[in-house]
Amino acid sequence: MPTTEMVLPKRPQAALPPNFSWQQVATAILKATDISEVIEFRKRLAALSAYLVRREDKEAARRNWLLCARRIGELLGPVEFGQRTDLEPSLISEGSIGKDDRYRFRLLAENWDIAEQLINEGTLSQSAIITAIERQRRQDGTNPITLPEDIDLRHCAAADLDIEANSVDLILTDPPYGANYIGTWADLAKLAFRVLRPSGILVAYSGQMFVREALAALSEQLEYVWLAAIVHDGAFFQLRKHKIQVAWKPLLVFGQPPLSIDHEWIDTLDVGRREKTYHGWQQAEAEAAYIVEAFTVPSDLVIDPFLGGGTIAAACRNLGRRFVGCDIDPTRVDRAKERLA
Repeated sequence: MPTTEMVLPKRPQAALPPNFSWQQVATAILKATDISEVIEFRKRLAALSAYLVRREDKEAARRNWLLCARRIGELLGPVEFGQRTDLEPSLISEGSIGKDDRYRFRLLAENWDIAEQLINEGTLSQSAIITAIERQRRQDGTNPITLPEDIDLRHCAAADLDIEANSVDLILTDPPYGANYIGTWADLAKLAFRVLRPSGILVAYSGQMFVREALAALSEQLEYVWLAAIVHDGAFFQLRKHKIQVAWKPLLVFGQPPLSIDHEWIDTLDVGRREKTYHGWQQAEAEAAYIVEAFTVPSDLVIDPFLGGGTIAAACRNLGRRFVGCDIDPTRVDRAKERLA
């Protein structure tokens, strides 16, 4: 019989069994070695809290619910550059634990001394505890917001970018536009299929003229998610052939199955302004920051195989994401390094 069955009622009930012990629940949680079992503990504790009558039982259920988060974080293990222990794809596809929660659970496990002090003082809100931990880590200089070793810029073509398979959380990139670059989309699709982890996301800027070819190439390797848009303040170029004043740009969103997007995001962005300081085709950093925050959490790995002016790298540096980028033009790589120094 699973440990869960032994220490927690299978169905929520207001009156706990006579031999019930909250200490026994806590001990069982901390001894668990199977993430699925701890997830089950957490679900039952959440359901039980709604039925319990005594205040001390409600608080004990909440404390043990938080203890489950700590134990899951311990079982997931720490995040390291280039290597990350993660849930099995089956657990991701079932929606058992989202990416945001995986970040929070790891943070609780690594900073349980702070969490425990807050819990003992009566703070039982997970979000409040996470906020306090992040604030403390920023004050101590330990929060990974700007870590130079987490930014890796390389001189190579996208097709030659050497990245560990199934290790990337987000590819955010702006490939070159035009008829001469249609083949680039096939290279990007192959790279994404190889390096994206299950539920990883690809977001790529695209011109309108060859968006059909881009969509076809990406669909060969990945699962289509959506066609989003960057909206500009007024027309930014004229398509004279069809007399169009173009005021938006497509964002192609694809994913590596099984897909699991953890929170809502807006598919029409107008958060940025035109920025051409570092590259003639440069996109706005505010746009990149929104996309990075929408699909990743701190310490996730983001790559950009068409580095250009380093805008996406800058957004990742400021948001505490690990980043690997490359460009075929060495002068662009050098300029991006200057920007991020």
